[in-house]
Amino acid sequence: MIPMKSHNKLHDEDREARKQRARIEVKKHNLRKTIDSSQCREQKPNIVSGCTTCLTKADSASLKRCGRANLFGIVQGSAIERTARISLTASHYSACQKKDWPDHKKFYGKEHFDLQLLAPTPEGPDEFIGCSAPADGYIWTPALWRQIWYLSKPDSQRSFYHFDTTPKHTRSVIIEYPPGARDVFLVARRRAMATGSVPAIHMMYSILEYGQVDGMTIYDITMDQVQRQFEIEYRVEITPASIQAAEPFVPPTPQELEEELRYLQQRLNSVGESLEL
Repeated sequence: MIPMKSHNKLHDEDREARKQRARIEVKKHNLRKTIDSSQCREQKPNIVSGCTTCLTKADSASLKRCGRANLFGIVQGSAIERTARISLTASHYSACQKKDWPDHKKFYGKEHFDLQLLAPTPEGPDEFIGCSAPADGYIWTPALWRQIWYLSKPDSQRSFYHFDTTPKHTRSVIIEYPPGARDVFLVARRRAMATGSVPAIHMMYSILEYGQVDGMTIYDITMDQVQRQFEIEYRVEITPASIQAAEPFVPPTPQELEEELRYLQQRLNSVGESLEL
């Protein structure tokens, strides 16, 4: 037999629970009366595509996207002409790409997202001393932008090129062999970066090929790595057939050699070094 005092206590608790449930039901009922059914539907957002740099609207299919970052779209001249009805050339795309690079480079080639990457990037020079601006109509790829950015760093002023060895590391190359190849490589690099000259790209490739053994160069990189990187940076195909079919490389002019020697000296002076002739 349950004592009277305990029985009353259980009864009171049960009654309080029923009251609480009743209060909840009343609240639900009042809430249903005040909310219109249309407010419960999730509204589809209006999606507008365009250049993330100049904010010009454009069809998403016509935007150029970076395959190594996949976060940014840069507008093409043709897309702007269709949407904004103004006359712009490919140089507009190049301008947006250049303006966006200080932030874009933080995401380029990254395999994992890091919140610190969203921190603002102070503007500063990303081009190395002697870097030639792209010719009208020629657009630097994001991969070539990264190469130029590498070469602008203080510890790269003696380097002639960087090649990816792992996702997070590169190997810098200083051309010393064969004799006389240094100046020719610098001229070829300048032509390639300025216009995408295929003969210049092939010349850099052939110089790096010097002294290789079983596909490994004297710079501890493979020719497969060189080929793959050049093809990505310059959007070209490097095969024996393409090299044979290409126009011959025009020898450097005395003016080109003099300029590259002066630029090299300036790069070394900027980090307290001197040129050894």
